[in-house]
Amino acid sequence: MKLILKTQQPESLRDRLIAEGFRFPCGGKGVCGRCRIVAPALPVTALDRRFLTDDEMTRGVRLACDKTFDKELHLECMLDRATPERKLDDPEVIVFLGSRTAEISLTDGDIVDSVVVEYGDCTTREIRAAIDKEAIEMFERYHCAKANVMMVAGGWREIEAFAAGSDVEGGGRYEAARFSMPAEEVYLPPVKGGAGSGDLLEIADREDGTLTVIADGTLRFWYRGDSILTAEIPFKPDDPYGARVIKATLRYFAEEVIPTTFIGSENDYVRFTGAVGFVPKGASLARDKALAAMQSNRVKTALDRLYRRVETVDLVNEDRWQQLLASG
Repeated sequence: MKLILKTQQPESLRDRLIAEGFRFPCGGKGVCGRCRIVAPALPVTALDRRFLTDDEMTRGVRLACDKTFDKELHLECMLDRATPERKLDDPEVIVFLGSRTAEISLTDGDIVDSVVVEYGDCTTREIRAAIDKEAIEMFERYHCAKANVMMVAGGWREIEAFAAGSDVEGGGRYEAARFSMPAEEVYLPPVKGGAGSGDLLEIADREDGTLTVIADGTLRFWYRGDSILTAEIPFKPDDPYGARVIKATLRYFAEEVIPTTFIGSENDYVRFTGAVGFVPKGASLARDKALAAMQSNRVKTALDRLYRRVETVDLVNEDRWQQLLASG
C-alpha cells in the first residue's frame, strides 16, 4: 500500500504506522525483520543491514520499526492491517521456530492474528514458555480457551529442542499435553536431522530443478529434483572465509545437480556460476503452505511424501566441495 505521511516535527515511523492501523509482528521490537517498507529516502540503519540483503536495500527496502521522519515521506508499506477481534469458530495455532524467534499465528480458516517473539537459548524450556505465553494471551484477546490443533514447524534443532528428546522425526499428531501446550493436539510436520520442517514447507511448491537458499542464523541450500538435497553451512556473509564457503557451495550444486532456477538473494546469484534463471527471494511461502496443511489431510500426505525424498548432504566430507573451497 502506497502512503504519503506528513509531519512538521520528528516522529517515530513505527508509532505513526500503528496509528494508521498497521500491525508490527514483533510489536516493533526489532527482532523479526518483517516490518518492511519501500522508502529510498530513509537512511539505511544497522537493523536494516542485519535483516535485509544488499540488493533489497539498493531497491529502497527498509525496516520501519527503528526509523524516524521529520518531513513528508512517500513509502510503500508491506505490513498487514491490524484485524478487529472476533469470535472464533475453529481456533488453531501455527508456530514457526527460527534460530532465535518464534512466529505464532492464530487461525480460524485464515490467519487472524500473529506475533513474533524472541527467546533466549534454544532450549525446551525457553521455546515452550515463549509459545505458551503468547498463545494464551492471544486466546484471551479472542475469548477462546485453547486451540483445537497447534502446528509447530521450524529448523531441525529447534524442533528437537521443542520435542525434548521425543522421537518426532517423521512428524505426526500428538496429544498437546505431551509438550505442555495450550491445545488439544500438536501437529508436527516431518523433520529429520539437517532438514527442518519450516524449510520443507517453504520449498513444497517449488518447481523441480529449483535451488533455494534460505538464511536464518545458518544458510540452508535446498535443491528439488528427483531427490531433494539439502545442505547447511554457518552464515557469515561479512567474513571473507564465509563468502568463500558460500561460493563453493553454490558451485558444488551447480556441478552436481545443474539447477534450472535459483531462488535467493542477488548477491548469492552473482556468486553462482550455473547458467540458470534467477528469481529474487520474495515473501515466504511457508505460512500459506502451513495454513493449507492445517485444513487438508491431502496436503499433510504430500508433505510426508516430500519428506521421504530428502537427502542431507554432508559438505565437509564431500571431496569436490573441499576442492572448490580450496580454489577460492
